Amino acid sequence: GVGLGMGLCASNEEEPTRTIKESKQKVTAKDESIQGLFRALVPGGTHLGNNEAKVLQMALDTGELKFSEWVNNVVKQMKDDPLSLEEFKKSAETSSLTPYQFDSLTKLVKNITRKQEQLKKASASLESIWQKYKLPSEEFDNGEVLESTHLLRDLGLDPDGPPSFYFFYRFGHKSFGDIGKTEFLELATSCGITSWKDFKFLARNITEELKDSQKYRQMYIWTFSYVKESKRKTIDKDTAEHLWDAILKPVFPLYDMWKKFLQEEYKSQ
Repeated sequence: GVGLGMGLCASNEEEPTRTIKESKQKVTAKDESIQGLFRALVPGGTHLGNNEAKVLQMALDTGELKFSEWVNNVVKQMKDDPLSLEEFKKSAETSSLTPYQFDSLTKLVKNITRKQEQLKKASASLESIWQKYKLPSEEFDNGEVLESTHLLRDLGLDPDGPPSFYFFYRFGHKSFGDIGKTEFLELATSCGITSWKDFKFLARNITEELKDSQKYRQMYIWTFSYVKESKRKTIDKDTAEHLWDAILKPVFPLYDMWKKFLQEEYKSQ
């Protein structure tokens, strides 16, 4: 009986000690997570300011955070006055966020900053490509447009055949006409194109994908919307014939007979 009683006493004495130890571990884990977020926001820096606030705002804008109240508050603080590590920790420690939530936010911040770095590198590379393939124009931003014929030829694509239409289909160009610099940069980055190597890869894919009849058909359907004026439901005869010559003739053995038949039908109406 004595032995059992002593065991119970020892167990009761160990319980508070275990609770204190677990509490310290939680505090340490949270502190490490907070510092990890700080370092992710400003690697090697000492204060969080407006630039870092923008990154946190971008993290909020993704909609991936289920805990936005503290992040909103600290973004406002950072915009008003730069925060040191100690000030940031003091603010973060008052929040109800768990170490896991801080780590999730840190991961999101790292992804955002990595993409920003990639975009910076991409911008420099795409700028050099633009400088090579630009033409002067008074109608577009910066007074320049893309010389697409030159670009397509350098990519090994026929500027007057199906590859040219499929290129703009894959490039995400919405309507027929010249491409200004801003649109060129936006379309390229949205397609994941950040270098000339990426353009060449796209060109190789186009050559292969055009062998797929289903993808060829999708391009043919897209082309109608591409060249059609926004307020019209049809395109004129000359435009249609030009497109048929470019897109159908290379793949339709009876094209000449078919076109002649259509022309005769058109005359009889």
